[in-house]
This record gives sequence, C-alpha cells and structure tokens, in this order.
Amino acid sequence: MSTGEQARAAFLGEKLCKAFRGHNVIESLDISVPQGVALGLLGANGAGKSTLLKLLLGVLEPDAGRALVAGETAGKLSDRTKARIGYVPQSTIQFFWLTGRSMLTHVHALYPSADSGYTRSLCERWLVPLDTPILELSRGQQQRLSIVRALGTGPDLLVLDEPLASLDPAMRMAVIEELQRLRRERPVTLIISSQIVGDLRPLCSELAIMAPTRIATRAAMEEFVGLVCTTVEGEESMLAAHDFKPATRVRRPGEGQRTVLVRRTDLDAWRQAMPAGLTVRSEDEGLDRIVAEWML
Repeated sequence: MSTGEQARAAFLGEKLCKAFRGHNVIESLDISVPQGVALGLLGANGAGKSTLLKLLLGVLEPDAGRALVAGETAGKLSDRTKARIGYVPQSTIQFFWLTGRSMLTHVHALYPSADSGYTRSLCERWLVPLDTPILELSRGQQQRLSIVRALGTGPDLLVLDEPLASLDPAMRMAVIEELQRLRRERPVTLIISSQIVGDLRPLCSELAIMAPTRIATRAAMEEFVGLVCTTVEGEESMLAAHDFKPATRVRRPGEGQRTVLVRRTDLDAWRQAMPAGLTVRSEDEGLDRIVAEWML
C-alpha cells in the first residue's frame, strides 16, 4: 500500500495474524478503512470480528502484520490520536464498581473534546441510570451507558463491537438515528459489527463479511442490496460443466443443486442463457439471505 493510501486510511491492517492456543483466528488479513467511511462488519459467531477490531485498535497485539490508526502504530498511539477514538467493546462491564455518573466524569477528564451537555442529553433521552452502580444495571442499561460513554467524548473515529445486541428495537433505532445524525454533522469514521443485518443497512456505506480467519467479501451496501439469491437444479454433470458467469457467488449445497447470487440487473439475461435441463428458482429473501450465503 502506498504512503498516500496509508495517510488517507483511518484504520489500516496489513497481513494481520492472531492465534489463541494454537488456533488461528485472524490469518494474513488486509483491511483499509478510509476516513469518513461507515463500514459494517458481519460474520458468524467465532469468525474473528471482535479480534479484528481489537487488533485495529491496538487492544491486542498481532502475532504478525501491523495495524495503524490515522497513520500511527495501533499499539503505540499518541494521546492526541487516542482522544479521537470512541470504542464500545462487546463486553458491557467496565468500571463496574462506579456509578454511571462517576464513570462518565472520570472518562471525560481524559478527553479534551468531551461534551458534558451532549452526554447529559443522551442519558436523559435514553433513560440511562446514572446513580446506580454499573454492576447492578441490566445488560441493556449497561449497553446504553457504554454507547453514551463512547459518543460523549466527541470522537471522529468510532469502533462499535455489536453495540445493539442487548437493546430493544426502539432503542436500537434510537442509536442508529443518533449515529446517522453525527455522521451528517461531521465526517465520523465508523466501524460497527453486528449480527443484525437490518440495523446496518440505513447506517453503513460498505459491508465486510467475515469468514473464519479472513474477510470473505467487501463491497458497497448498494452492491449487496442489488443481489438476488437463486437456486439452480438439474443433473449434477450439467451443473458441474456450466459456467455460471456473471454470478457473484456459486455454492453447492447438495447433489444436483447450486445456490447462486446474481445481480438483479443481470437476472433476466442470465436466466435466458441457462441451458435446457437446468431450472432456476429465485428466492428473493432480502439482505439477510444474501449476507448469510457469504458466511457459509
């Protein structure tokens, strides 16, 4: 990657590797997130999403490769760069011995751009208890407090690891709308992981789908939305010999079957080019099905 590309990247990972107890979780993974991009990170449980985010932030040290944040080595960030980052980890238990109010006061003292008025407004709107020990809060309340902590420091680099998982639908929408508003007002770079595809669609400009140890695919949100899932059936010998181009992905779920992702704009011509003896059935089940295909 050129020096210019490195300078433009808010987050950069090159040949990242990480193993735990001899098991490779991330293997020779490259990723670049330009400034101002909102990237949604999807993947099955255990695919390595949380590990990747921790490597990009310097929370974990890679076994090989390197990670940069705004051009600085992730594990050796300057105080100035650290103050630009808002991070919501997957675990909601932090500072569990403090009340929410004490924790926010402590954190704000470390961030020059922290906005106590904005933080107070979020707590009021999202009904965040501030005078109860964090350990006694419900998981959903802890999650709200964790998001408030990250947003209230005024970051322009946001990394959110499944921040919506413990929230009810109304609260999830409130957080999504708040993130949308922040990105309209200033060029916030966002990486957000989730298992809920629908939560990412109104928020993210790009999606990256992780398979074990690697990123299986990454594209603009519009590219994923523009795909249709189809099933092609027929004699296995015919299926094996057929060229499915311009399909985006072809999977063999069983004998005499192929599951194929095709661009909606190519679907009619692609159907017409199918040889006699092969039948096509469209299964337009939405973005969840499209994403799931890349995880298989």
